[in-house]
Amino acid sequence: MCRLTCKLWNRRRLTIATPKTILCVSDEPVVLHVRQLLLEHEGYRVLTAAGEDAAEELLRAENIDLVLLDYSAAEARRVAAEIRKTHPSPRLVAISFSSSFPADLTGLVDGWVSKTRSPDVLLRRIEQLLRKKRD
Repeated sequence: MCRLTCKLWNRRRLTIATPKTILCVSDEPVVLHVRQLLLEHEGYRVLTAAGEDAAEELLRAENIDLVLLDYSAAEARRVAAEIRKTHPSPRLVAISFSSSFPADLTGLVDGWVSKTRSPDVLLRRIEQLLRKKRD
């Protein structure tokens, strides 16, 4: 019995997938820290960037699966457009206080979450986007 259990346990350990990498971008250090704690607790590899210059450096140097943009809708639009020009493959999610999806983000981001929603909503959206194949 122990041999079988040990073999099954070892087999499961070998099949654990590499964690997805999420880049959190914001100009607020506290927001970056809280997001990092939340996402690392869920098993993601998390990188943080305090602004778009730092984000651009990380996007060039790392294999990023998803980018969380924590800006006002207007700023998120500008930053998302810049990222899309040079890095089309990562998923982009905008997070803002807006109560509905800002129309000017259509086509630039893959998802949007209001800051007024619970962290569970953000986590579900991230999970959905990371499972979904790119068009």
